[in-house]
Amino acid sequence: MGTADPITRFRDLIAYAGLKYITLTHNRNNLFTESATDVPFDSIHGITNLGYKLIQIACDEKVIIDVSHSSDRVVVEAVDNTRFGSVWATHSGARSILNNPRNLSDDLILKITDNGGLVGIPFARRFVDTLDGVCQHINHVCQLIGNDKHVAIGSDIDGAMIVKGLKTIDKWSKVGERLSEHYNYSDEAIERIMGGNVSEEFSKYTRSDHIKRFNIIA
Repeated sequence: MGTADPITRFRDLIAYAGLKYITLTHNRNNLFTESATDVPFDSIHGITNLGYKLIQIACDEKVIIDVSHSSDRVVVEAVDNTRFGSVWATHSGARSILNNPRNLSDDLILKITDNGGLVGIPFARRFVDTLDGVCQHINHVCQLIGNDKHVAIGSDIDGAMIVKGLKTIDKWSKVGERLSEHYNYSDEAIERIMGGNVSEEFSKYTRSDHIKRFNIIA
């Protein structure tokens, strides 16, 4: 966060920039949590005391907490210590489809979605392999949780090597086409998965004054 007092900086970002979403970590451990792709903390918790302070502020200020990139125990601890619906995994696949520490186990998927959160399926090749793989991950999550209301796309298009056929936004309709043709998803379900679920849930966390001031489209 670029300051000797990251909690104060976090509060400033909420107050002055309208921050509504934060990813707890990336590919390495940090002051707040451990990463899924780094050495686990020598601790009984994956979230540090500073991390718990950050999460509490996020809950108080209605900031969405993204646990993509977080270790398994961070996901559990985050959900157990936050308000209903505030923990999302914005770009994580299903580990039972492709075994990668960045993907989520079925238990973690259920943990997040049972708590009202969303799971966004990425387009990154190392997490989903192919375009057909993207649809397999989406369908798996939908079948696992029993509905399509907590599933989304989380392309990661600006941060990863994307699967063939989905490298530009104008090609993303292929996902919906395959969900319809191969998995018999309705137009309404596809609309929810391709953006409707995110729009509906994110609207609960936006404030009209910040949207107006910074021209944020919710």
